[in-house]
Amino acid sequence: MLGHHYRLKRIDPPSRDQPEEPSELVRIEGDRLLLSSSSATTAEQHITAFYLREATRYLNQVLPNWQARFGYREEIRIRVRDLGYRWGSCGKHGMLNFHWRVIQLPPSAIDYIVVHELAHLLVTDHSPAFWREVETVLPDYRTRRNWLREHGFKNA
Repeated sequence: MLGHHYRLKRIDPPSRDQPEEPSELVRIEGDRLLLSSSSATTAEQHITAFYLREATRYLNQVLPNWQARFGYREEIRIRVRDLGYRWGSCGKHGMLNFHWRVIQLPPSAIDYIVVHELAHLLVTDHSPAFWREVETVLPDYRTRRNWLREHGFKNA
């Protein structure tokens, strides 16, 4: 997460009579992404769900700071899901959508994506006015945008 790569390791589930909670099926310890061997047949689903939860948690933490920098006071809701080859999108009425893979990027790239989508709440297109809004709160956005273009989905 947050730009770090993890080696996958299957582990034996704890021995007990009750089924494991979803949060117990996948977790990070040190440099390993641990996956309960009881969920091996649905490993991809469980790992995706884990990253989706972590992305939602992280984005909800960082969003208020960037929202305040824009001076945007209306309620903003986020939704994290698979967006194909897009990192984010801006929906109607303060809804921002983010790809669950953002959590695999470094924080500087995540910040760029968040700022980019927040700017769309003010300017819907990619006109010079839009990029001025982005630059106002993130002066080095070009460096971050270029990094994302070069490393983006290769890194995630």
